[in-house]
Amino acid sequence: MKKLMIYIMSFFNLLIFGSEEEIIRPTNNYKTYVEGEIVVGLTNSLSFEEFLDTVFPLGEIKNVEVSNINYSTDLPENKKEILEKYLSQFDFIDRYSRVKYLEDDKMWNIEFWISGFGKENISDWYKIVKELNLKHIPNRSQSVLLRVEKGKEKYWINKLSALKLFRYVDLNYITTVF
Repeated sequence: MKKLMIYIMSFFNLLIFGSEEEIIRPTNNYKTYVEGEIVVGLTNSLSFEEFLDTVFPLGEIKNVEVSNINYSTDLPENKKEILEKYLSQFDFIDRYSRVKYLEDDKMWNIEFWISGFGKENISDWYKIVKELNLKHIPNRSQSVLLRVEKGKEKYWINKLSALKLFRYVDLNYITTVF
């Protein structure tokens, strides 16, 4: 009976505390980040134009993805369809972008999500800003994914971090959800 109790307690200890051998560890070839991508958290007040003017002249950026950059315009309230149609002609403006009229402020709020934006799109962006008379709305959650040459990620992280314009500059890490 005593032996049976020892086996049962050993079994429960194994269940509760597990075994070091059961833990799967990544091999040296396992990448914990996406090669050729870095993420940048923009400071609240940094507009997309300021980002473009700062980053693209630094070197070869393949393209950028942008989430949650907010702008306002004072177009009349009845112009939603025209505004949406105008913005839809630009391939880099993602379908997740939202246009909303703010009654209290008497202005439009446009939350831009931008994808596949390259150097060739900069003049179109400035055209949009000018024609719609867009004004940047500071926003803490605005972020950018930069696509750079594979193997140059840390070079770009150091280069952009030195500018002290961003909340963070880091690798685009891969996470595992259990």
